[in-house]
Amino acid sequence: MKKSIARSSFAKRLIEIRKMRNMTGPQIAQKVGIEYGRYHHYEIKTNPPVDTLTKIIAALEVSFDYFFAPFIKANDKDLLTIVENAKRVYRLPGGKENLPIELYKLEVYLKERLKEKFGQSFVDYLEV
Repeated sequence: MKKSIARSSFAKRLIEIRKMRNMTGPQIAQKVGIEYGRYHHYEIKTNPPVDTLTKIIAALEVSFDYFFAPFIKANDKDLLTIVENAKRVYRLPGGKENLPIELYKLEVYLKERLKEKFGQSFVDYLEV
């Protein structure tokens, strides 16, 4: 009997898009410039670091939004957009921000929720 692997939501989405693009794991690994064994771990349960994640998504020829769309609630994404727009408004000369405490707390809360759902790599990507 074949052993069942409990895959993460990220891993399931990675496999889904790879198959949709008619690509194999070794093909993606080669495009990304990593060994297949490492890539295979991403299709099981390990989340890649942000730089590798960026390369994988580029190799799959999809956007971050498309890749993560099934995981992000519309209101989470809308709230993050509002926070980013508000940060532009409150930006001071020299790049420093003078955020109202409520806006800062909202940003921290949203990043924590996204970190719980997708891991630190995704949050790091958002901050780039």
